[in-house]
Amino acid sequence: MAFVEVEQGSSKGPAKEASALEVVTVSGRVVRVSRDFDAETLRRLLDVLEGEAC
Repeated sequence: MAFVEVEQGSSKGPAKEASALEVVTVSGRVVRVSRDFDAETLRRLLDVLEGEAC
């Protein structure tokens, strides 16, 4: 897994307005998280989505 630079752009729709970050995984899944997300929970979620053991 790698991190890439993220640019903030305009968003439309309730889901994007409520999200502070958007993560696109290698497999193409999109995960949107709020500004106050828990990093450990996100890490565990990404592990599950990418097929790794927690």
